[in-house]
Amino acid sequence: MSRLLVRAKEQGQHGVAAVVARGADAIVTVSDAISEEMRARAPRGNVVTIANGADFDDFAGLRYVPGERFRITHAGSFFGQRSPRPFLTALARVDG
Repeated sequence: MSRLLVRAKEQGQHGVAAVVARGADAIVTVSDAISEEMRARAPRGNVVTIANGADFDDFAGLRYVPGERFRITHAGSFFGQRSPRPFLTALARVDG
């Protein structure tokens, strides 16, 4: 039963990605692989890759002030072959 639910969730996520691709004026991704996935969904707008999600030239000249907290933000989704398991496993092993 759980495999059926996982498949249904993946199909739903693929459907949402297709709707977004058809309606977006532009799509920015963090890797060429994700860009290719989005291009395969016949997007209306251009698809552009900004490696690692940041164009560091945009931050040139800005002073970095570290905060008190270490934060990790994931602003994507895990479908297809992507999984949070390796990251979460490594994070659980950090002694801190």
